[in-house]
Amino acid sequence: MTNRKENRVPDAQNVFVESRDKDMAVLRLKEDLLFHIQDLNVRDNLLHCFDRLSEDPSIKVIVIFPYQEIECRQKYRAFFQDIMKNKYDQNAIHRLYNVINQIYLKITTLNKLVVHAISGQVMCLFMNLSLACDYRIASASTIFQNTYLDLGLLPKGGSAYFLSRRLGLGKAYEILLLREEITADEACEWGIINRVVPDDRLEESALILARRFAQRPAPTIEGLKRLLHFSRHDLKDYLEFENRELLKIVEPHLWE
Repeated sequence: MTNRKENRVPDAQNVFVESRDKDMAVLRLKEDLLFHIQDLNVRDNLLHCFDRLSEDPSIKVIVIFPYQEIECRQKYRAFFQDIMKNKYDQNAIHRLYNVINQIYLKITTLNKLVVHAISGQVMCLFMNLSLACDYRIASASTIFQNTYLDLGLLPKGGSAYFLSRRLGLGKAYEILLLREEITADEACEWGIINRVVPDDRLEESALILARRFAQRPAPTIEGLKRLLHFSRHDLKDYLEFENRELLKIVEPHLWE
């Protein structure tokens, strides 16, 4: 039996838990990241965790398991309706978008392979988190939701960037403008995710896959990631431009 070491992040909100399994690290989100991500302590703890794992030569692969969301669409709509009703000031909105940028950029630049396991109702923001990772595996009942369409907003987190490069402009327009929901099978067929597994086998399948990746030499994993991510050098500029476009929509409401 594998000996596992578990470290609870020293934050009162306890947004995620980190554990180790030989040459893999497993991060489990314990709360809905959207509602804690503005807390700079949460951001710093998460970024520090990624930095620590990046510097650890014994770790080859990182697996991220999501918080199981049940009412994604309703919670997301309520959150941004609060923004439109002046319950958040400009600084809070800027901070939210900048923290998302920092976390997603950190994932793309990690020198470890990152596997994202996906389940439940997944808002576009967290589909984009998955697209920032290196390999995506989803449970069969997973539904991706373009909830921003309900509010006349834009997707945050790089979906236009990732999908246009992965699928082409036409398919990106179709997914982001015409589809309110996308099933796991559709997402796999289109290349948004890499594999679909039965709901009760998601964790097992993700860990088995991660262990297979971890069998490869660390220099090979790191080198291939640098090569495969070479085309993402402009992601930082894109995310900053995305912020400006989002704020064009959000900020007029803050002054009403």
